[in-house]
Amino acid sequence: MRLKKPFVLFFFISIVTIKSHACECTQTSANSTLESYFNNAKLVFEGETIERKHGKNQVLGYTKIKTLRWWKGKSEDYIIINRLAGKQCDFSFQTSQRYLVFALWDKKHKVYRVSTCGYSKRSSESKHEFSQLSSIILKIK
Repeated sequence: MRLKKPFVLFFFISIVTIKSHACECTQTSANSTLESYFNNAKLVFEGETIERKHGKNQVLGYTKIKTLRWWKGKSEDYIIINRLAGKQCDFSFQTSQRYLVFALWDKKHKVYRVSTCGYSKRSSESKHEFSQLSSIILKIK
């Protein structure tokens, strides 16, 4: 019976710790349109991840992406997307995969970031979004 109290305390601390590190999206794809994410993003492009590195201090690491197609932002050959400390909603890319990317500009750290709360996802899962992006571009022109 004496073992119960430490176990209950450990269990409670574990739940509190997990809860404090959970991602809470203020804007989700379930209640927002692709067009609103497009408007809020600094860059919208399709690219293939070619490098991932772990970082130090405030920057947990970065992903270098070779761009393939552009819908919004200055067209560049490569974009660096950063993961920041304390940002549990940052998207986690896999190397050698293609993605549709909606990148946000982090003014405080002066870096591009991608959130799990948005429309960024693997290109193979993005056919509907690709056709919608073409329509959004036509509206703007």
